[in-house]
Amino acid sequence: MKTCDSGRVLCQFGSKELDGDRPVQGGLDSRVDLSHATTADSFTKAVSVGQSLHPVDFSLTATKNQKTGLRSVKWGHPGALIALVALAGCQGTPGEDVAAWSVWRSIETAPSVQNGQSLMVTGITESGPWIGLWSGALCTDGVVAVEDVQPEANGEWWWFPVITPLGLGDGSVLLQDAQATMDLGGRAGEFVFAAQKTDLNWDGATRKREAEAVEADCRARNQDLVEGWQTGAFLLRGDSDAVVGVVVFRGDKSPVVSLFDATWMTDGPVVAASRDDGGDVSLVFPVEPSLNGEEGELRINVVTSAVVVPSGARPNSTDRVLRLSVGTVDESTEQALRAAAITEANERERGVVEAWGPHLAEVLTGDGLCLETTTLDSEWSVLLRGYAVTPMWTQGGCQVAVRPKREQHGRRFRGTFASDGLAKKTKINGANDNPSR
Repeated sequence: MKTCDSGRVLCQFGSKELDGDRPVQGGLDSRVDLSHATTADSFTKAVSVGQSLHPVDFSLTATKNQKTGLRSVKWGHPGALIALVALAGCQGTPGEDVAAWSVWRSIETAPSVQNGQSLMVTGITESGPWIGLWSGALCTDGVVAVEDVQPEANGEWWWFPVITPLGLGDGSVLLQDAQATMDLGGRAGEFVFAAQKTDLNWDGATRKREAEAVEADCRARNQDLVEGWQTGAFLLRGDSDAVVGVVVFRGDKSPVVSLFDATWMTDGPVVAASRDDGGDVSLVFPVEPSLNGEEGELRINVVTSAVVVPSGARPNSTDRVLRLSVGTVDESTEQALRAAAITEANERERGVVEAWGPHLAEVLTGDGLCLETTTLDSEWSVLLRGYAVTPMWTQGGCQVAVRPKREQHGRRFRGTFASDGLAKKTKINGANDNPSR
């Protein structure tokens, strides 16, 4: 009997179609644009083909679009993607002497983009400008010639080749006086490389040794990710680097997501709708809890490997940020992680409901009767989302029975409360484990 040791998700979905499979979304052309969301071409197909679980021959030509972020990625056969990065080993050399180099330092805290303080140098020769960029997520092959310059209000856009997790790409940076910015995400301001001009001397050996060290780290990181994009299998990591899910890209089929996290969970592996949004891949899929029919979303930033769980249309401090890493899990490991996530979610839920349950019974106690839940203040509607509440009058006063409207992850608690606490045993996840009061 044939066995599979690649992990349950890969075994189950590597070559098998699921109910709900559909073509990758978007206008699928040959361009790969990691620019701002408002100008993004479809980059989903290039990602999905490059990450196919089966070899596919294809090529993409560099196409300049809008002047933000990364504009295109030059591809060859998927098997050549690693070589595409690894062979870019010769440092560029300006055609003529550069009168003076400008040295730039990162000025904003964005660890997922910069991985510490980044370094950039710029210089002008008779033949044109040159640039070198070294950060944790993005780097050039030494100092490289700028391929194009376009004017912008109070500055210029410089286009140049960069090394990315998808291979060799074309990046653009906006230079305005002593400020340099490069937007790498689909949502404005979310993943930004930002630098400021300094008075440091580039010709000194210290700066060059620093650049070489950062570039080596960048190359190693991106080569690992290139291998991951080829297999298509990634782990989602949360707090303390804990594995909370798996994402599998399946070539020209829709990706598959499997989440096993205390905060939210999928009903096993599920098919996700995929679309490109600038430098991000957005995956939308059914998830629990879903209290008003809403779906879950993961926004994967390809350059930084950051995965944002958005709480709204714009970036804000309440967004959760996960990390993408290469790999998958086997069936037994996933089952154990899923069971642990359910246990943690149940305990969280119990603590929350048992905190407000007695107060709810007190609020609904009237003069010899229980008040209707329609009399509750509006703030109760947030606490009671996903629950059915039934008031019941007893000799001791009003009691309220709480149960899920639909049992799902994060909504499993069942119990009855009086104003002085639990009135009956509570049940969660099928287990009675609270004593009567």
